[in-house]
Amino acid sequence: MDAQTYYDKTVDHLRQQGVRATTGTTCTFSDACGRSCAIGAHIPKDHPASKMPGESFTWLREEYPELAGIAWPDTPQGVRLASRLQALHDRYINWNHKAGRFGLVGETHAQEIAELYGLVYTPPS
Repeated sequence: MDAQTYYDKTVDHLRQQGVRATTGTTCTFSDACGRSCAIGAHIPKDHPASKMPGESFTWLREEYPELAGIAWPDTPQGVRLASRLQALHDRYINWNHKAGRFGLVGETHAQEIAELYGLVYTPPS
């Protein structure tokens, strides 16, 4: 998967989901309600990593290298992009919790990530 496709699918996922995937206050690849984080959105539902709560992206890459090219782009820049998008999911400030949606601050950060990686940011419709 190329960087633009990964970016678009991930940002669209965050917008559609509207809330972070958490177990309590800890972000997780997927939660009991079926929500997933930025990277978790790309992990196949039948893969054991989709059920791992509170683990880091570094841990995921070391434990499940077969997910490279599936859950994150399989290039050094792709790993950095996935890490930035994961942080976009994880940071509380990026969400409008009262409205249950990805917030204006999150959109601003998504646009900054696109610019940093030479990608195209498309505002929500």
